Order: sequence, then C-alpha cells, then structure tokens
Amino acid sequence: MLQLASILENYNVQATDGELGKVKDLYFEKDTWVVRYLLVDTKKWLPGRKVLVSPVSFDFVDPAEATVNILETEERMKESPTINESDTITSKVEADLGRFFEWPLYWGGMNLWGSYATPRLWLESNENYELEPISNKDEEKIRVESVNDIKGAINGYRIQVKDGKIGHVSDVIVDDDNWEIKFLVIETRNFLPGDFVAISTKWIDEISWMDKEVKVDLEKDTIVNGPFFNPAEPINEEESLYHR
Repeated sequence: MLQLASILENYNVQATDGELGKVKDLYFEKDTWVVRYLLVDTKKWLPGRKVLVSPVSFDFVDPAEATVNILETEERMKESPTINESDTITSKVEADLGRFFEWPLYWGGMNLWGSYATPRLWLESNENYELEPISNKDEEKIRVESVNDIKGAINGYRIQVKDGKIGHVSDVIVDDDNWEIKFLVIETRNFLPGDFVAISTKWIDEISWMDKEVKVDLEKDTIVNGPFFNPAEPINEEESLYHR
C-alpha cells in the first residue's frame, strides 16, 4: 500500500505488550530510496529517548488504527541502543542495531533487503542470522538520510529540472510492503501556485546534499502536462502519479 510519509509520521508504534510512541521520522538509504528505519519518539514511555526500528521487525502496518505493530517487547526496546534526533546514522550505528536485534545487513545482497525483496520475506524465511563484521573504513560511512530533512513546506529540497527550477519537495510516498520511496511529492507553488505533482524517484538524476537540491530528468512542460496530485485525497496510483 502506498502511503504519504506525513501520514506515517502520525502513526503509533505498538510493541507486543504496549505502545512505544509515535513515528518521528523515516530514514532512507540514499542509493536505493528504501526506508531502512523509523525513528520513534518514546517520550510518553521513556522521556528523552528515541529509538530506531527496522521494517524487518514489523508485524504489520494498520492504516485503520494508524499503528505500526512490531515484533518486539517494551523491555527489549528499553534495552536497545538509543540515539539523539540530531545523530548521524553511520554504518557502525546500523551494525550495533543489527547485532542487538539480529537484523540483517540490507547492503549484503542483491535485492532491496539483502537476499529478499521485502523485509516480510526475510522474516518469514526463518533464516539463521549472523552479522558480518564491517571494515574500519566503512564504520563511519553514511548510508541513510532523514526524510524530514528533504521535505517540508518551507525547508523542502528544491527541484532542479532540465530547464530551470520548479518548486520543492513537500512529502514522499512510501510503499509499506518493501518500504521503497516510490514518489516525491513536489509543491510547484513557485511555478504553478497551489499545485502538487508526484514524480517517480526513478526520474531523479542526483541529490545535492550540500545545496539541498534534487535534480530531475524532466522538463517543466512535461511536468505541467502531466498528472497533478492532491495530497488530501486517497492515492490513485494510475491517475495521479508520474511514473517512469
């Protein structure tokens, strides 16, 4: 099911024996556009702490109840490594989480989730798991970035197309089966006041993290003549999303 990140950020995270807190952010792998972690704010349960949970540990996502249900207990999450919201998620941080939760290293295979297409398939495989050590030179490598850092009504990354600029990233659309970010929602207020478009991430040439800019392999006229997206309505993949 396709979901807006801004909607997911209102979901509660439910452990097997209680509520952990709310989704605060999503962290995605820069090379594949796959969400690798949800950042959970546990202020109602563990004040001042935030924890990361991987889709590998999810039981199911329930849009009707606005919850992400995970296969972990409150006590297990209490003992898990914690981070500050401003912390950089390095390969070492990810490896430490993997060792604690026995999560696979997603960069260790040919598919989006190691040897599998979805985290659910890895979970159902019951595959014995042993984390491979990472080299010293890879320990500080940054593989994931914050969704909140690239989207926003004011601070969203600007969109650079072939013949100029056209708005900014206001949201992203995530497939909650394989957790791939499928589309960027672009507010074209600077060019087409009040309009939004949702463009496949496959059109993206590169992201300039320093300039806070997303370079898209399209022209303005192509976007203007394409489907427009209404974030307030249910997602209609066939009619309102710009595929590639």
